[in-house]
Parts: sequence; structure tokens; C-alpha cells
Amino acid sequence: MAELRGELASRPPEEQALTWYDPDQTVGFWARRMALETAVHRVDAELAAGEPIMPIPADLAVDGIDEILVTFLAFASRQWPEDFGDALAGADGRAVSITTGANGWLVRLAASGVEVAGDDAPGEASISGAPHDVLRFAWCCEFLGAANFLVLRWTGRGLASRLVGRRRRLPGGADRTM
Repeated sequence: MAELRGELASRPPEEQALTWYDPDQTVGFWARRMALETAVHRVDAELAAGEPIMPIPADLAVDGIDEILVTFLAFASRQWPEDFGDALAGADGRAVSITTGANGWLVRLAASGVEVAGDDAPGEASISGAPHDVLRFAWCCEFLGAANFLVLRWTGRGLASRLVGRRRRLPGGADRTM
């Protein structure tokens, strides 16, 4: 880990570096990716050890939510649609609003892919809470399959389909209404 930190710290964030995410080909992409990966796996380790979960700093958690939505969903659903199988085929444009503090995203599912806008407009479903809690919810659901929790909501499979019409309390007091 020290070697990775040293390598990232020795280079300016805007320096060119190859990545799998076409819009960002910089060292900064990798610094962001590694910070988020480390934070999420730290939470995994705390859960596995039965230790209290330390919050992920709000700015890092908001960045993580944005990464999941913009990079892992919107970009990936268009770049590698085969990874989403038929999950988007029947998508009819309904949207989920995701908010945490002053940050909001409107996520719309379409047969052509997932669309994400930095917007706090209401959707047909909503997810809101503290940045740490929303990130944990989004990240955990992301591992239910490549189609993520937003796609699962409309395909009738997985966690989100069981939450339709219910209001639930997320760990730490975050609400989700679907």
C-alpha cells in the first residue's frame, strides 16, 4: 500500500494514465479509484471482524456514489451493454432520485443504457440518506450483479424489487422509499 501511495503522490493528478474509463485517462482517476476501493474494503473488514463501522468521510462517500452511478452504471451500460444482459431491454424510462445532503442524481433507465444527471428532481422512486449510508447501500447492491440495484428494481429480481412500495430505514438512519 505504501508503494501505491508513493507512486500516486509522485505524479500530478492530471498526468495521463491509461484507464478503462474513456472520459478520464489520468493518474487522478486511479487515485480516486484506489481511495474508494480502500474505503469500501475497510468497511468489509470491519463487518467481517464484528467491529464498529467507521464512517466514510462525506466528500469521499459522495464521490463514491457518483462513481457508481456515472462510471459503473451510465458509462458501463453503454460501453459494455452485454454485461447487463437483458436487464435493460424492458426499461421504460422511469427514474430513481438519489440524494444525500446537497447532492442529487436522477438516474433513468432506458433500453439504450442508464442515464445519470446531477439533479435532485423527483423520480418514481427515491433513495436518500447520509453520504456514508447511501454509498454503502449502493455499493452492496452493486454486487448483486452487473445490473446493479437500479436495474434490479424494474426487472423484478433481487433486493430492490422486494422494497417496492415500502419505506425502510437504512443502517445509520438513512431512508429509502421505493
